[in-house]
Amino acid sequence: DTEGYRLGVPLVAGHSHGKAVNITIPIEEGERYRMGTLKIVSADPDKALSLKVDALKGAFPLKQGDIFSTEKVRKALEAYGKIYGEYGFIDFTPEPDTEIDEDKKIINLTLKFDEQKQYFVRRIDFSGNTTTRDKVIRRELAIDEGQLFNKRLWEMSILRLNQLDYFDKIEADKAAEIKRNNKDGTVDINLKLKEKGKQSIGLQGGVSGLAGSFIGLTYQTNNFLGLGETLTFSAQFGDLSRSFLFGFTEPYLFDRPISSGFTIFSSRYKFDQARQAALFSGQAVSINPQFVQNYNQDSTGFTVFASYPVRKLSFTRVALNYGLTRTNITAFNDASKLLFTQVQFRSIAGPSALNGIVSSTIMPSISYNTVNNPINATGGKSYYYSLAFSGGPLGGNVNSITNVFDWKYYHPVNKRRNVLGFHASGAFITGYGGGEPPPYSRFYMGGESDIRGFDIRSITPVTFIPVASAQQFTFSCNTCLDGSGRPSPRTVSVPVLGYTITFPGGDTQGFGNVEYRIPIVGSTVQAVLFFDGGTNGILRKNALQLDKTGFTNLTTQFPTVQQDIHLSRQLGIAPGTNFRLRGSTGIEFVVQLPIIQAPFRVYYAYNIHRLHSQLLAPPDFIEASEICDPSLGDKSCTLGRLPATLPPDVWKFQVRPTLDQLLRNPGSLNYFEPARTFRFTVSRTF
Repeated sequence: DTEGYRLGVPLVAGHSHGKAVNITIPIEEGERYRMGTLKIVSADPDKALSLKVDALKGAFPLKQGDIFSTEKVRKALEAYGKIYGEYGFIDFTPEPDTEIDEDKKIINLTLKFDEQKQYFVRRIDFSGNTTTRDKVIRRELAIDEGQLFNKRLWEMSILRLNQLDYFDKIEADKAAEIKRNNKDGTVDINLKLKEKGKQSIGLQGGVSGLAGSFIGLTYQTNNFLGLGETLTFSAQFGDLSRSFLFGFTEPYLFDRPISSGFTIFSSRYKFDQARQAALFSGQAVSINPQFVQNYNQDSTGFTVFASYPVRKLSFTRVALNYGLTRTNITAFNDASKLLFTQVQFRSIAGPSALNGIVSSTIMPSISYNTVNNPINATGGKSYYYSLAFSGGPLGGNVNSITNVFDWKYYHPVNKRRNVLGFHASGAFITGYGGGEPPPYSRFYMGGESDIRGFDIRSITPVTFIPVASAQQFTFSCNTCLDGSGRPSPRTVSVPVLGYTITFPGGDTQGFGNVEYRIPIVGSTVQAVLFFDGGTNGILRKNALQLDKTGFTNLTTQFPTVQQDIHLSRQLGIAPGTNFRLRGSTGIEFVVQLPIIQAPFRVYYAYNIHRLHSQLLAPPDFIEASEICDPSLGDKSCTLGRLPATLPPDVWKFQVRPTLDQLLRNPGSLNYFEPARTFRFTVSRTF
């Protein structure tokens, strides 16, 4: 009768053979009943309610005339228990009483509240904290001795202690021993804790999309000296990356809730897009290695940070970070060299633009976090927004502004056994003051951190960079004899404006993830059904421009290129690659191994939105004056290098066919993203 109807008596019929039983439940709908009047009174007629009746009625979910629902009444009684629990009435008992009006088909409801005694906190003690000092625990509590015992604030206190990760999981109804003193109306609380290891040495290893095959060692003093500080040193070595980090965090600076600290780091990252795609697909890639990115990025620097809650014991914090990073780039193929030297992002161009890239950044941020576990969350939500400002008055030679937003939400389902997880993230980066973000700061998607079914950092728009080259021809000159009287070889060169296909990354990205997590062996082994989707693109197309010096050199070498093919400094984007939607779905299995402090996972993904097409670069360009014959009266000729300077057979059978092939068949790229992916990594998406 949750919706105003009533069920009949179940009828059970057995079979003469076997164990099958048929159960028939007749449904007698009858008349539908609606909500009548609501009265909330004290169970003790000599004592008035402590809370305002109008406010209590406002919390009831049914209004007069609504369809009567016993399910909503039950949830309302639970909600009243929580409300009274916030005011120290820990033994509060509600009693519903119904009066049915058969003529009007309404149910009048009277709720009798037995408030019982109101309790205050007399004493709070802790046991099991052999290292952690009492003040470290007490400063996380939202209630204090002498205050009303507030159930909601006590549950909030347990959540804050679990977020510290100093202790094994604390359950509010099991870890707290509450002793009542009915005479004085006070409670004594003894919170039983079990500390985790103060110091931990973690060994990580495996295969990661960004790090490749790697092994790492992390030493961390969690809860250093029992005061809550964290001292961290980590080193990681792999075939694609190397990194060192040393950091220190003080959660309560000067005994105030100011979390502060610093990190010092050094890293080398080898970004070989063709090698990564081959590694994870298990086969050679079909893309020309000269088209994809292949470079080393060496960075050193430090960060200092501080954060503060917006109010006492709040889950919302504001933070301020400052970082200084120096980066050098070593490019190994033409695509990377052109991307870093010809696309303008610094005040200098050419090879010098690859070294001494200094980023001085200040980043304010705000965050809200009630997630109960950073690795295997079963509840809570988090929001994060940051605005990073680099260059300008801060110094350095990188001028950029970066916006990042991130949201997570975990909801327990199936009687809190399974978990639905949602994640959304977006970012935008732009330059200012004549500068643009360096190519490595732009956004590349794909892989275990965003859209699992795609190759690492492979989701990006595709652009074409104009490049001056030369087509050379060698022939025997019958009129040019050497010392022995034989024809000597001669070489002629024809300047050609061609295009190199590059992957510049986007300035805007957005993606979302949905997971349904099913525990198989506690929190150690999980099966996860997932869906990932997102897009990456270039919103500010005029930000990708050739360097002024390089563009001037091109127009000098090819005087008519601007009027003939309307060449401009702005790079062209391949159709169908900018803000193209990608999506993948699949299943993964996660194993959490305490010894190495990392989640191992293997997943299979099917890509439901992918790019599978041939991308064509613009046709090559050759100045008409290079291949015309002024002796034929062609007025467009100014130099007349060809064919006047060539023997007729060389022009007809060697040079002209090759030039025709260049002009009629532009460069192309077979961009075939995989339909499915099977991968092993050490990480979680969110």
